[in-house]
Amino acid sequence: MLLKQAFQLVSPGGSKGHLSILIFHRVLPVPDPLFPDEPDVARFEQIACWLKDWFNVLPLNEAVLRLQRGNLPPRAAAITFDDGYADNLTCAHPILRKHGLPATFFIATGFLDGGRMWNDTIIESVRGAALPEIDGAFLGLGVLPLNSIAAKRAALAKIIPAAKHLPTEQRSEVVARIAEYCQATLPNDLMLSIQQLQQLRAEGAGIGAHTVSHPILAKLDETVAKHEIADSRDHLEGILGERVGLFAYPNGRLGTDYSPAHASLVKSLGFDAAVATNWGICSKASDIFQLPRFTPWDSRRWRFGLRLLMNIRQHDAALTPGASATEQGSHTFARGSSSLTAQNAPAAKNQQDHSSDALPMISVVIPCYNAERWLGATLRSVLAQDWPRLEIIVVDDGSFDRSAELVRTQFPSVTLVQQKNSGVAAARNNGIANAKGDWIAFVDADDIWLPGKLHAQWQALTLQPGGRMAYTAWHVWPCTNPEPESTLLKDLGQRSTDASLWDGPSGWIYPDLLEDCCVWTSTVLMHRSLFDEIGIFDEKLRIGEDYDLWLRASQVTPIVRIPKPLALYRMHPDSITKKAPDTNYQALVIVRAIDQWGYSSPDGHHAAKRKVDLALARTWRDFAGAHLAVGNLERARHGSLMSLRSDWRQLRGWKLACRSILRSLSQNAPSK
Repeated sequence: MLLKQAFQLVSPGGSKGHLSILIFHRVLPVPDPLFPDEPDVARFEQIACWLKDWFNVLPLNEAVLRLQRGNLPPRAAAITFDDGYADNLTCAHPILRKHGLPATFFIATGFLDGGRMWNDTIIESVRGAALPEIDGAFLGLGVLPLNSIAAKRAALAKIIPAAKHLPTEQRSEVVARIAEYCQATLPNDLMLSIQQLQQLRAEGAGIGAHTVSHPILAKLDETVAKHEIADSRDHLEGILGERVGLFAYPNGRLGTDYSPAHASLVKSLGFDAAVATNWGICSKASDIFQLPRFTPWDSRRWRFGLRLLMNIRQHDAALTPGASATEQGSHTFARGSSSLTAQNAPAAKNQQDHSSDALPMISVVIPCYNAERWLGATLRSVLAQDWPRLEIIVVDDGSFDRSAELVRTQFPSVTLVQQKNSGVAAARNNGIANAKGDWIAFVDADDIWLPGKLHAQWQALTLQPGGRMAYTAWHVWPCTNPEPESTLLKDLGQRSTDASLWDGPSGWIYPDLLEDCCVWTSTVLMHRSLFDEIGIFDEKLRIGEDYDLWLRASQVTPIVRIPKPLALYRMHPDSITKKAPDTNYQALVIVRAIDQWGYSSPDGHHAAKRKVDLALARTWRDFAGAHLAVGNLERARHGSLMSLRSDWRQLRGWKLACRSILRSLSQNAPSK
């Protein structure tokens, strides 16, 4: 009841109404061990009950019409499915009908009647492979074990992102090579048949077009893109004997998968509306040819509902008419296989346009916990960036000082999000969920950005093909004053011109990250699509949640380093990194990464096991030393022994073990 009332408050009806569009792909008859997060019928039954309780669910075509007219009901929502899997009819549709929930199914027509999408060919090949391993050198992945369900899941997590954005012909060759290598029996009934599609429509489901072959539209020239879009619609109209007016962009991320020019093309072809996969909420101001969609990933009712509530606060995350597809029709299509323009991705090197209209919105997420003393200086450093489209979000993590009041009274342009104390990972995730930009930057509430940081990162990304994440060098700043001293900035400015002083790993840096967490959170800028591929910050990790995310990111994108100090890492008495943690999270993160991906990066480079062992030993020494300093001798002893277990040859580990054991013995010695 409380959640329903909350939706009523944030999603009113009428001219101020909002429309939540949810996106699904499959509903499985039983859980799939290769994809445990994909909903099965039991899980989808739960979701359907929640949506029926919280929302007025409308057919998408009706919802779009009422959105335009300004007469949406309160708590308006629509349900969509992409691709055209057979289980949409056999598993999802019966549950939807049972609860009286309309849905629209977007069909990639080239796979009807026994077809199979490229990613499913890879999945089913790996699933059925009897081989102990596959050589992924042709994708720059090295040897991938296939000797268990966990190993196959890890292999797919590498193979699919590596193949996803390849040119169509090259991707087809890769898929065929994997299928031939694995020699598995592949299913031919994953997708709807024409008869099943007709049954789905006859039973009241909405049907929309989703191209013929599900390509990355941004990689096609205009003629091919037009045929993909129009031919899928024409095929559906021939099958169903009625007009099809809705379209969904394959993959659906603006900038990565399609451009505003494709939205203009969809409009010119006579469609009524189109949906993307950018997160957000639809309002009357939304561009109906780039409507955002969002579905929470949480399994618990209250977290699922709260995630939807947070998304509703992203008013109009799609392009509004002020930057609509019609007005941005000058954005061009790809020529050959390279995309020349994409509003929310770096421009090609020779096509850079640094006018404010061509630059994407960057959302800056600042988690804050009792940071009143430092927060003002941090916000001023962000506001001083020469970036024209900037959204700043402070997530107050249950502070009991005046941090929230400071934001409200002194920084009215900053978005303030408040939550109960849940930790920095949950705060950053909350900020991501509330962000409108397709690029997300992070800075902690006690750190400082230096001028030109964002522009330097953007320029570096334009020179890195496929790069979706950048970080900079930084300067460690022990201090107690909120603002940096002019002498410090002057000295740093002089030294920053020597790039050799600030060089570091750049590109496919997974092996480097295993050896040392060389990326610092307050310097990171990353594309939102990464969160769809790798997930968000792990809220179970009290420390190292950022290290864990960078390791995951380094498996799917090059990470670019700017060899110039463009941020100050403030060290002060309240820094979380000075407190002794109960668990060695750093070691936990490293071991978890090795278990999932081994020592190899997608480009085939390997971390030296000896160096990784030294890194693990160092984390355990730090853990032991922190606990020895505060008198936790049992944890200190355990940490020092684990350090020696990681690498028995390091002298400092032996010294720490001796100190912790001797202090423990002295405490337990009988008094005279």
